[in-house]
Amino acid sequence: SPRAKAVVMRDLAAGRLDAQEVSSEEMKDLADLCFNCKQCELECPSRVNIPHLMIEAKASYVAANGLERTDWTLSRAHSFGPLGCRTAPISNWILNSRRARWVIEKLRGIARHRKLPAFATKPFLRKYGTTRPQWKRSDRAVTERVVYFVDHYANYHDRDLGLAFLAILQHQGLEVLVPDTQTASGMAMISAGDLDGARELAEQNLRELCEFAREGLPIVCTEPAAALCLRQEYPRLIDHPDVELVASQVREAGAYLQ
Repeated sequence: SPRAKAVVMRDLAAGRLDAQEVSSEEMKDLADLCFNCKQCELECPSRVNIPHLMIEAKASYVAANGLERTDWTLSRAHSFGPLGCRTAPISNWILNSRRARWVIEKLRGIARHRKLPAFATKPFLRKYGTTRPQWKRSDRAVTERVVYFVDHYANYHDRDLGLAFLAILQHQGLEVLVPDTQTASGMAMISAGDLDGARELAEQNLRELCEFAREGLPIVCTEPAAALCLRQEYPRLIDHPDVELVASQVREAGAYLQ
């Protein structure tokens, strides 16, 4: 339960547990039970940020012991996206093959019964991503322009999700920009405790998004985890002059469309 995690962190802070316990196997087993859903933080009357404490515990373990092969593979799924899309007929056949999934389980530790998403034939950003247009001050009001942060899933697996969202925004008369050099949010890396890897992605995304945030443009995500990552995790993850500004402009698609 979240309370158990909070008690362990309290005992560490109070010196009742050795500080080296943070990078122990037992602490990793406990931290792995947290998948950063934030519900315990919402329910805690003292608003203790237990998920962040668990991320720091995972990061301590990774710093001392490195990433386990399963965590490394799953947290870097975006790295395999271009290859998976390029070889979609073969890669999708492999994902649906019981024998191939058995091999993947033995080699990478991903359970063969776990259903993995099929790859699209082409990444969303490759076809629909755009470089920044030259907007003039005389154009429509800033509130009618939207930046779409695609993240991993809509980019490499479900392009229809991204296309449907674009269609909805355009139907409402909004001008949509899809920056073509954006990358995955890095939430999977953060959840695995690989904070150094996540910072590299965060730096790239902040470089891409900060100019739009300065103009007051909403940055809308169809992936709730991406919205949470840009809004809550980036300010704790990276020291960047515009990180708070970008975070303040991030919206989850469902909330934005209400």
